[in-house]
Amino acid sequence: MEHTRTRLILGMIVLAAVSRLLPHPPNFTPIGAMALVGGALFGSSAAALGVPLAAMLLSDAVIGFHHGMPVIYACFALTVCIGFSLRGKRTLARVAV
Repeated sequence: MEHTRTRLILGMIVLAAVSRLLPHPPNFTPIGAMALVGGALFGSSAAALGVPLAAMLLSDAVIGFHHGMPVIYACFALTVCIGFSLRGKRTLARVAV
């Protein structure tokens, strides 16, 4: 069971990283969505923070590192924290807002 969970998490990281490399519409942020939903749904806070940040780091290794990374990564961490506030009281309206 643990092996399956690890493979799922690694697959999510790779898929999210690839999503940054493919052409996409402006302001389409699958990693942002992953951060919000991960914060709300993942049982582990470390996984909720680690998955989107690892995906960002992996894709930045391909795209190129830049000086704005600390601020961008902090914003994704804040998105995960917003997801934490949805734990136990998830509704479609709250997640949409």
